[in-house]
Amino acid sequence: MTMSSIGDLAYHLMLRSRSTMLSQNLSQLTEELASGRVADVNEHLGGDISHLLDINRDLTRLDGFDTAIVEAGGIADAMQASLSLVQSTGEDLAAALIKISTGNLNASGTAVTEQAYLGLDTVISALNTTVAGRSLYGGVATDRAPMRTAQTLLDALEAQIAPSASASEIRAAAEAWFDDPDGFHAIVYTGADQSRNPVQIGAREQVNLSLRADDDIFRNAMLDLSMVAFAGREDLALSSDVRASLRHDAMGSLLAGTDALTGLRAELGYAQTRIEDTAARNAAARASLDMARATMIEADPYDTALQLEEAQFQLESLYTVTARNSRLSLLSYLE
Repeated sequence: MTMSSIGDLAYHLMLRSRSTMLSQNLSQLTEELASGRVADVNEHLGGDISHLLDINRDLTRLDGFDTAIVEAGGIADAMQASLSLVQSTGEDLAAALIKISTGNLNASGTAVTEQAYLGLDTVISALNTTVAGRSLYGGVATDRAPMRTAQTLLDALEAQIAPSASASEIRAAAEAWFDDPDGFHAIVYTGADQSRNPVQIGAREQVNLSLRADDDIFRNAMLDLSMVAFAGREDLALSSDVRASLRHDAMGSLLAGTDALTGLRAELGYAQTRIEDTAARNAAARASLDMARATMIEADPYDTALQLEEAQFQLESLYTVTARNSRLSLLSYLE
């Protein structure tokens, strides 16, 4: 009968190798039981991970859409707040002009003039609104405020006013200055001529948040506020009839501008609704993809627990054998 054996050193190395393998297996099974996911995905899926890669790619795209949705939502909310401020400024001044048109103009004119000055500054500040350091109404030029100060606008516009002109001539000159590329656009508006691109918030969904401070609606509001401010200037040699006409024309234009701003805010509100709906759809898609991925890589807790118990038993048995062999000696053998 032929017998074979291995030397003590080789036997020791074999036990050590087996111990390392069992320890690693025990650690892996413990991790799988705790996380609920298999440690070796490639082995678990039999080497076919194409579907898993597709799911991970879709989840990565949703991460990008989620970031865009947060950004678009913040911009839309800030725009809605600034448009509300512009609208309320025009409405308040129009209401004040209605009151003085039937009352004592001399007693109320000064207060309305001051209100127009402050209102113009408020509108310009609203158009200079920024979110995360980026301006909202400057088109693609998001790195700077799109509007210079109200005083800059009034100083430039004053040069277009001839004291001897009629109210209609003064307003026509102001309108021409606001439309002139060398006027408002060169002196006051510092944004870009190109609007921002629509924001992609879903695979087939995008929103347009491209309002600019040089939009006709905003320019008309600033024109009306400027006319009311000039109508109360004592240093301008304007007749009382001209002052009254300037205020009256501005009042009618401000009331019309309120309707235009309501339309803008309604469009923006629709964009906000689409952002919220898209966020909900993306969240549902993410939940579905997460569930599909979890199903593919989940570890069966019952099977994992059985393997873990078996690995623990094998490791304990190995330790027992190792301890027993370490106590062997020639003396104990002879005894």
